[in-house]
Amino acid sequence: MNKINVKFNLLNKNNKKSLVIISATWEGNRIQMSAGLSVNTSHFDFNKGGLKRSVANAFEINQYLENIAVELKNYYTTLKASHEIVTKEMVQNKLKAIIKPENPSNSETTTSFFIHYNNFIEERNNNPKFNFRTIQSYETTKRHLENFCKDSGYQVTFDNLNEEFADKFILYLTQVVGRVNNSADSILKTLKIFLNYAVEKGLTNNIRFKKVFGESSRSFKLKTESQSVALTIEEINKLEKVKLPTKRYNHIRDLFLIQIYTCMRYSDLVNLKPENIMMDDRMIKIYQIKTADPTIIPISKKLKRVLEKYDGYKLPQYSNQKFNYYIKEVCKLAGINTKVEITKYYGKKRVNETYEKWQLISSHTARRTNITVSLKKNVLPEMVMQISGHKSRSAFQKYVKIAQTEALDAMRKVWD
Repeated sequence: MNKINVKFNLLNKNNKKSLVIISATWEGNRIQMSAGLSVNTSHFDFNKGGLKRSVANAFEINQYLENIAVELKNYYTTLKASHEIVTKEMVQNKLKAIIKPENPSNSETTTSFFIHYNNFIEERNNNPKFNFRTIQSYETTKRHLENFCKDSGYQVTFDNLNEEFADKFILYLTQVVGRVNNSADSILKTLKIFLNYAVEKGLTNNIRFKKVFGESSRSFKLKTESQSVALTIEEINKLEKVKLPTKRYNHIRDLFLIQIYTCMRYSDLVNLKPENIMMDDRMIKIYQIKTADPTIIPISKKLKRVLEKYDGYKLPQYSNQKFNYYIKEVCKLAGINTKVEITKYYGKKRVNETYEKWQLISSHTARRTNITVSLKKNVLPEMVMQISGHKSRSAFQKYVKIAQTEALDAMRKVWD
């Protein structure tokens, strides 16, 4: 028989005081809402989902929580007896009717904001349309918001997302956290995605944030240069020839070269299966993880040599984080150490920083390298886009990295 489970927990277990939240699960659905009261964390019994019996007013508070659970369960049972489909909206509305907190504080209103944000993340995490990186950006933005509230004392609610909030949050991101303008702008845009969701769900009717955030985004006129680099043909040759001290480094080098030769994203590389590799036809057929688009990639002689190192084309597996760490070490050993200057902006503050090229290399560098080198070798952009999977020329153009000296040489040859 179908039933609904109702549990109580704390939103912030690491704080001295936390809001009690209700978690209701039924038929594959789950929602969380504030129970309308805050308690000392040390007073809460996490096993029983209520206050410890020794705490003052424990009986009254536990009875209050029990009444919420009983009333919600009765409501659910009644609906199922009538053969009704119980939706999230129905359960949310019933809980709102049951819970009548007296004089909710700004802190509780702020907590309610983050409960809705958590529900937003959970909902999208369960939707295959949204990939890991997208969910990660939602989590990152939430973490910055929570830290901003904690450090500044600002109580974020749906109603006070105004000019004052935008100014303070941007200042916090660029001056306290040390985020460059591009990154701060990206965080603001991610927050805007959640707020549009909140409006659609009827959680707020405050749409002023659209104008405010739009103006704030336009204030980031000074953009930090992309730290993404591309390898030259000479640097690729260095990487191919360098003798490496460990099996792991050789694996990392091979995976990186496969990316360079194929223009694959790292997410596609780690999902590459032997059956995708058709050596007789000298091609690889995949569906790109990011776009779900079918892509055919030619197998060059260099790519063939690397793939055939591995029995059955079963490639070694590394997390993206570990790969990005080790590829820097590999490129350092290969002597890829050209000086690269990056200009960064933190608000209006300009900072020039110099790196050795290996310090800026990541899995993404391989894809950028393939595109840049292919164009230099006079492959038509439309042909490169067929392999890279780019649909728009503007998105494709962002990957092109041509050194200033190469641009000068090319123009000199035209006009000499």
